[in-house]
Amino acid sequence: MDVDVDVSISVDKEDRARPAARLLAPAVLAACLLACDGAGISSAVAVPCDLAPGDLIVTEIMARPVPADRRVEWFELFNPTPRRLDLAGVVLEAGSPSNPRKHRIPALLDPGLDPGGRLVVGNGLLDDGITGYAWPQMMLADDGATLTVRCGAAVVDRVSWGGAEPGPGRAVEGVSWQRSSRAIPSPGQSMVPDEGAPTATWCLAANDAVYDATGDRGTPGAPNRDCPLPGECRDGNAWRAAAAPSEGDLALTEVFANPAGADDPRKEWVEVLAIRDADLNGLSLVNRQGGHARSFPIESSACLAIRAGDLAVLAGSADPTANGGLPPVTHAFEAGLPLYDGLATLSLETTGGVTVATATPPPSLEGASRSLRPDPAPAPAAASIPGNWCAGTRAGVFDGLGTPGAPNDPCP
Repeated sequence: MDVDVDVSISVDKEDRARPAARLLAPAVLAACLLACDGAGISSAVAVPCDLAPGDLIVTEIMARPVPADRRVEWFELFNPTPRRLDLAGVVLEAGSPSNPRKHRIPALLDPGLDPGGRLVVGNGLLDDGITGYAWPQMMLADDGATLTVRCGAAVVDRVSWGGAEPGPGRAVEGVSWQRSSRAIPSPGQSMVPDEGAPTATWCLAANDAVYDATGDRGTPGAPNRDCPLPGECRDGNAWRAAAAPSEGDLALTEVFANPAGADDPRKEWVEVLAIRDADLNGLSLVNRQGGHARSFPIESSACLAIRAGDLAVLAGSADPTANGGLPPVTHAFEAGLPLYDGLATLSLETTGGVTVATATPPPSLEGASRSLRPDPAPAPAAASIPGNWCAGTRAGVFDGLGTPGAPNDPCP
């Protein structure tokens, strides 16, 4: 009779450094041949577990590591309870909700987990530097998948990703999804799972969280980053609610849409004046011409604060060697800022579709900005009248003509 044996091995950090630990595999295999059925679930030697919902939670998922000879998919479990957990009898499920791959942790290989401890379950080898508990048959799909931790009939935790359910998004190559450290309870504060934690509590691993030679990013076995919640931005060392502007709080005062020579979206920019204090986070710069529109979301984890009377420059690049020598910019769009050259409308809009500011400057001039008449003091409504705009004439501020980040010159 053919038997599909689900062999899993656990080691601590010291064991990973001992080649002899790998020699345990034959004994483990023999034990599993006697105790495991074709689905990898122990039927002859079932060990009951003693976990309640929230006693063990999934805190990180790496479903798509960078391809390599030793590619390891993994997920991380965390113990938020004040007691050491015995994991024998815990059933792990990974895959589609209707037909997941399953594995029950046998008593022989119970790794246990101390209060506040993290266990990385991977499909790699014992000495891969990542895996703390090996489940070689595990496969994590890029999307539409679910991880479930069960204890008897109880769902201890469940996380779905990449589908319609709330939770982490589709797998990104080389980057793990992490539950925010602010959403992970301290030992003694167990969390009841919510059938897929809200997306707001998950984010991708930080750019500097590289854990292997192929450049994969994540923190297996270590604390996660503190993901921002919706509407938040980082102000210094703390997160706070972004101060969303209302209609009339901002004005668009200068536009540079046509650099001299070949088109280069890195050299295009717009200038924003704050009528009242606000943050630019969460807004989109929208450029419309005829029936076409281009939207450029202003995405930043740092608070993009602009105080009343201050000017902010939004550009296609923050690099002065690439953006035409602009002074420091408030925000740079990663893909550049390809604005329409002809008569077009610009607006700053919220995610809810509220227009905060709008402008209709005349068609752009090659190598020169279009600037809003500074006298009297620019009012948001004035920017919608093409006759209130004139050509920038000041040289020396950047490679073109205009006053990015400085008060506009009077119009003739």
